Amino acid sequence: MKTSMQVKTYGTAGSAPVSSPKRVGYGGNTTCVRIFSECIPESMALVVDGGTGFLPMSIDVIGEHKKSGITLEEVIIFMSHYREDREEMLALASRYGIEAKVAGKITEKRDFTVAIKSQFGDGKIIYF
Repeated sequence: MKTSMQVKTYGTAGSAPVSSPKRVGYGGNTTCVRIFSECIPESMALVVDGGTGFLPMSIDVIGEHKKSGITLEEVIIFMSHYREDREEMLALASRYGIEAKVAGKITEKRDFTVAIKSQFGDGKIIYF
């Protein structure tokens, strides 16, 4: 069985989002990549990192699911590392009703689950 995979980048900038006329063609969001595959259920969004590109990605996912009539059941995010932009974007996306399952490495700098719980309490984010 042959399957295909596609990726859509919502951010590829470095440590901080940037905005300048030179970046208009490329965007200035920090890392967020959405993975598409026939193996991924239509009710799921699979994401690598949740930098500042996570918010526009969330808006796209919500729009796609409303248009198709398919209920969004799961957003799974594989976090490569912790940084404050990830924490902030998850907090903003939750306001749009995005609930995410997050898999990520605990860093020496700050435990990712503690960082997220500081924003959400025991609410919308599920860790696995």
